[in-house]
Amino acid sequence: GSFKVAAQFIGYDDGKVHLHKQNGVSIAVPTFKLCVEDLEYVEKVTGVPLNDERMVTSSAPPSSSHLDAEA
Repeated sequence: GSFKVAAQFIGYDDGKVHLHKQNGVSIAVPTFKLCVEDLEYVEKVTGVPLNDERMVTSSAPPSSSHLDAEA
């Protein structure tokens, strides 16, 4: 299934994307749960290549989560 969350990107560390949800809660999402578009966004803002994670994600069902581009 797919999961969608409205959140602001905080950072990336140890294979997890840290997000701040609109309700004020911070969460850490494993990169393999993100859609390709979100992985590309994380690569763009962090400069960290996530090629391995993208390979895993591309074989998984598409996710509808999208990170908030506003930092």
